[in-house]
Amino acid sequence: MNLKRENEILKRLLKDGFFWMNYHSRDCDGCCSYSAKKYTSLQEFYDAEENCAEWAEGPFGFDLAPMREDGTYELNEEWSGGSW
Repeated sequence: MNLKRENEILKRLLKDGFFWMNYHSRDCDGCCSYSAKKYTSLQEFYDAEENCAEWAEGPFGFDLAPMREDGTYELNEEWSGGSW
């Protein structure tokens, strides 16, 4: 568990009632996937992270989406591809 990340998530939950996570993964064939997902609780996010850990065929990660000065978020564009 990353306490710094969890603290930042809790701050956003208290302020906004939600948080965005950027997701990235790469499977054993070199295929990559990028997306962003909005969560409304830590449990919802931890369930998604656990599900990924169970089914992932390679490295993956979730990063708290950075907030810009204007209040919008830097979100991954949904993309999937690579060499099959």
